[in-house]
Amino acid sequence: MRVLFIGILTENVLANTQREGFIGMLVDVEDAAKEVGKICDAYRDVDIDFTVLLTHIGFEEDKRLAEKLNPAWGVDIIIGGHSHTRLSEPCVVAGIPIVQAAVGTDQIGRFDIMVDTDNNCIDSYTWQCIPITEENCPRDEALEEIIVQLKEYTDEKYKRVLTRFPREYTHPRRDSETELGDVMAECLRAQLGVDLVMFGSGSIRKPALGPIVTLGDFKEVFPFGGPLYGIKLTGVQLRHALKYILREDVFLGKEHGSSYQLSAGTYCEYDRATQSFVSFKINGKEIQDSDLYTVVLQEYHFANMERYMDLKLEEVERNGKSVEVASDVHNVFEAYFASHPLVELRDTPRYIVHGLGGVE
Repeated sequence: MRVLFIGILTENVLANTQREGFIGMLVDVEDAAKEVGKICDAYRDVDIDFTVLLTHIGFEEDKRLAEKLNPAWGVDIIIGGHSHTRLSEPCVVAGIPIVQAAVGTDQIGRFDIMVDTDNNCIDSYTWQCIPITEENCPRDEALEEIIVQLKEYTDEKYKRVLTRFPREYTHPRRDSETELGDVMAECLRAQLGVDLVMFGSGSIRKPALGPIVTLGDFKEVFPFGGPLYGIKLTGVQLRHALKYILREDVFLGKEHGSSYQLSAGTYCEYDRATQSFVSFKINGKEIQDSDLYTVVLQEYHFANMERYMDLKLEEVERNGKSVEVASDVHNVFEAYFASHPLVELRDTPRYIVHGLGGVE
């Protein structure tokens, strides 16, 4: 059998890699479907028995993609990710079974598929989402011994204590202010001496950290390195950016946005009913339209400022040229932790959003 695998990524991943010239300009499901068609057509001179789409675009987008695929292209199944959807049975759209196996390593998806190689199509299949347990997956003691030996070497580096918190700080969700998000944004602001750090909520990948923070723990929580960029925003631009981030269509799930954790010294009170700020302060003072504020962003959010903040780089740089303030964000954190053996949460909350049904 000849099997063709085609990979499709999220728009977020694409936005980050396009600027580095790694991959082509697939920007939405419509374009992705066309590209799948081109790839399938390019292999028509080879006897392809089975075609698999491996996606990282989310379950709803998988269904949209399946609807747009021409049956003549011969896509047989879609194995998806990103939305962490757990499916007890495949969702069939336009004759194409779509599956996901939730999140993490608690389970594994198993597809048993009978293929009709004469007609290059699925004859029958079964799907299971199998828990990874001692019963289903017996331990391999020989492999465990090798892992333990390797772990002794890695522990020398990753068990090093960076700092301590008074208690465990949590990050239960991405779309609201969290203790851990506040602490991480504030560490960067204090080390860099800027007015505001807008730290991407999605870059915090585990729900808690502390009270003892080792290098290994920290990199599991925040695995993304890369540069930090400093920009200058007027009060008008800063209000516009925050109002765009807090726009109603994101609250309602009609649009995909990005959430940010704000550093200490910032207080933002927003009313969804009137879509306006009740108060917006930096360093204890209401921001002024013509004043300039120094803001630091991670590389991904700097590169996608127009997408997530509705600010064009050329307009921002009229206030002064953007600057790479650090080559790697991990270095900034380690420098701060080196001089702060205890890091305490302070000056919270930084966001208050009055929702249509109360304070959120």
